[in-house]
Amino acid sequence: MPKLQADEDRLIKTLDEEIRSEYYSNLNEVRKLNKSTLDPITFIGTSVQLANKSFTHVRLLKEYKQFKASVEIEKEYKKKLDIKPLEAAATGKTPETAA
Repeated sequence: MPKLQADEDRLIKTLDEEIRSEYYSNLNEVRKLNKSTLDPITFIGTSVQLANKSFTHVRLLKEYKQFKASVEIEKEYKKKLDIKPLEAAATGKTPETAA
């Protein structure tokens, strides 16, 4: 289980680094566009496309982190309700009374 946690943490760190890299790459492209002689409409359109790419990556990372947190909460909840049938029979408890 700790290896799985380490793998997930590494994945999140990698995604975080990729997002930062993508963001700064996009920022540099916008700076280059600033110095170019594009007409304003093309410049704005390209800037918006680059910003949308960055925000999409950030949104995906946030959604993944929220999903992971909800899975952990669900696991904890199930642990609290989980009573083995033999234990329940031996103690006379039901899952409702055990919680």
